[in-house]
Amino acid sequence: PPLEQRIRRIEPGWDGQFIVPRPVSAVEVEKEEEKLHPGISPEGMMTGAVILTSVLDNIEKGSTPETAHLEEAERLLDAVPDELREAAREPYGARALVYALVLDSDHEILKKQMWHLQDNADTGVAMLTEKYMGTVKRLAPRLRLTLVDLAMPALRQLSAQQYRLFRDNLNTLIEMDGEISPFEWSLQKIVLHNLDMEFQHKIPPLGRYGSLTRLRREIGIMLSFLAHNTHNSQMQRLHAFQAGARELGMEELQLLREKELDLEKVDRALDRLAQLKPLLKPRLLKACAACVAADGRITPTEMELLRAFSSLLDCPLPPLPQQ
Repeated sequence: PPLEQRIRRIEPGWDGQFIVPRPVSAVEVEKEEEKLHPGISPEGMMTGAVILTSVLDNIEKGSTPETAHLEEAERLLDAVPDELREAAREPYGARALVYALVLDSDHEILKKQMWHLQDNADTGVAMLTEKYMGTVKRLAPRLRLTLVDLAMPALRQLSAQQYRLFRDNLNTLIEMDGEISPFEWSLQKIVLHNLDMEFQHKIPPLGRYGSLTRLRREIGIMLSFLAHNTHNSQMQRLHAFQAGARELGMEELQLLREKELDLEKVDRALDRLAQLKPLLKPRLLKACAACVAADGRITPTEMELLRAFSSLLDCPLPPLPQQ
């Protein structure tokens, strides 16, 4: 039955209006993130870049995550509501949770997204998405990728046909408002990159490039994309870009203008960077870390972008302990 009829079965007194939060600016979101999860200050503690460098050193040496990282992972899991943890354990709930993470705050777009799921998702998934969307939207930003991590084992249980449908639906929901946010881009890359490897039997890229300087152009694109999506003012973006370039000894690189960057160009650059020799990839991630942490802090959105980059480079990051 139509979405409205199903809601009225549960809530007979429903007035026909979806309850959606008012649109908020990126600045307001950033301020709220800082209240919930204070940025990493350079005073009296390591900066975000140093923390990430420490983690990447562990990866580079092939060691397992330290106790602090494992404790942080456990703390994050405990912070996810029981209802969502339970849903993430089975394929229907897992799909619904991922869909709920990309639902729009705009009332009209949300309606279109839900109608699309009703018409195109497997039976029951749209209803579960409705059920969980309120709880999912109230999650602290730091827990969004934790929820994705919880859902991944169940998503791997999908049939090939179910995965194709899930993939198409996720892309459609993300693109329905005509723009892709940094979080949506990060989620899309983390989920689909990992599942494509399994369902489409993709072979991880071989270490074709043994020198970072051969991919200087692609590195410039990657750092420019990060700088524009993690800092507000042009001065901050330039400072962040230069911090990343300096980490690689490539001070001659130039920050690209935002209009020179499109997602296809970024994707092509990352495809080539993924073909670096394995030992060069942690160096590249350290440059990414230096870029986002140039202002001495790392927000949840910035951490999501770093997780996406590390996933695409097949050099995963463990959860970082809060400082």
